[in-house]
Amino acid sequence: MEKDARPRTTYHTTIVNEDGVSGHTFAQGKNRVDLQIRNTNDDTNGTNPEQLLGMALATCLNATFEAIEKRDGYEHQTKVRVDVDQAHDTHGLQFFVDVYVYIPES
Repeated sequence: MEKDARPRTTYHTTIVNEDGVSGHTFAQGKNRVDLQIRNTNDDTNGTNPEQLLGMALATCLNATFEAIEKRDGYEHQTKVRVDVDQAHDTHGLQFFVDVYVYIPES
């Protein structure tokens, strides 16, 4: 969808990465976040794209469950775990993402 055809947005962020997998990436603006990005084989301080992908997926999915629980009058109790695995294949790398959701019985 073209930007001018979109509805008015309630939130916008711009993420910039100029260094690739070894350096930093940041969110511009008032709530600026600047993260050291490291290759998965690098043990120095920082995070990697696989961790960020897992965190984003776990957070967004659990926020959805939280909204449903709130709408239906339940206390927020769901938990989401995301496992991200990287493996070599004949063309480079492949990724596996497994999501586990804990929903307690009422």
